Amino acid sequence: MKKIFCVGYGAGHIKILDEVCQKLQKKNDIAFKLFPLTVAYPLIKDKYAEKNLALWAHYLHLLDKNIDEIFHYGINLLKENYSPHLGMSKLESILYLGCCYFELVQKCGLEQAKLKYEKEKRHSFLPLNIMKVILEHEQPDIVVATSSPRTEYAALLAAKELGIQTLQILDLFADVYPFPVADHVVTCDQKNADRLKETANYNPKIHPLGQPIFDLTVSNIQSLSQQKIKAKMNLSQKKTLVFLTQKPVIYGEDYRILKEIPYNNVLPEITKTLSELSKDLNILFRIHPNESKSAYQPYIDQIPNAKFINEELNLEESIAISDIILTFHSTAGDRKSTRLNSSHQIIS
Repeated sequence: MKKIFCVGYGAGHIKILDEVCQKLQKKNDIAFKLFPLTVAYPLIKDKYAEKNLALWAHYLHLLDKNIDEIFHYGINLLKENYSPHLGMSKLESILYLGCCYFELVQKCGLEQAKLKYEKEKRHSFLPLNIMKVILEHEQPDIVVATSSPRTEYAALLAAKELGIQTLQILDLFADVYPFPVADHVVTCDQKNADRLKETANYNPKIHPLGQPIFDLTVSNIQSLSQQKIKAKMNLSQKKTLVFLTQKPVIYGEDYRILKEIPYNNVLPEITKTLSELSKDLNILFRIHPNESKSAYQPYIDQIPNAKFINEELNLEESIAISDIILTFHSTAGDRKSTRLNSSHQIIS
């Protein structure tokens, strides 16, 4: 029986792989395992049998030789990276952070690893060797991931080094960092397939099959009533601006994230503008899963009648209620602008 090993981060990335794995569950001639990273696990843990889910804790016996260092690094990084309100396991967070930082130290040395992490934070992670150990243990016939960096990317690279077939589902456009590396690449449409053919420095098999979560999301949004959601939220009949937040970052020319920008470098000016707009608009904030509400609280307090909506509306409702979406280069915002035929405005 053929075996598929899927690796995915939280939020949008794991939803793409979830759509794939839901179909795989119905096949009796294929075995699969899904490795949900960070905030991904709480989103899908109740959908699959234990045999179909991989966790860092399942591989402790493979990491035994270096486990003390891994725990040391993971515990040290936990405070600034752990978000208990997202339902993440503390042990999984420690192991994820510890494994990634351990490999960074192995690659760069202790001092350079510290400097690199201080500058790039988790963007500095690429646990290639640890993923090779995991894949050698799992022995899959194919590894499937999206276009997320770090562990997903490391899984694809590790699989290629081990001679395992790879498939990559791009979450949005072909101009992405890191550049696709898989043997098979799925794009959302022919335009992006053509773009990938022009820019690829290798010869992947490109499949313009769509993006699994897009059509489902759009269908769900279009079935929702904006007026009913406004009534549920006790909002006025003014038009609504939804700020889909994401940590502001500086990108390189190759779309690589160079560094994070401190909130206080960008949010004061945005807050000033939103305060002025609040006379004519409902202002709502939806915080990215990797962010903290407390980082935005001092700013939202300055905007009349602005509110957080994470706990009251899901992503689809948050998009459906909006007339204007403000983003820091968000896939959720791009998802709407590229797929919904409407008069909504997207400001990125």
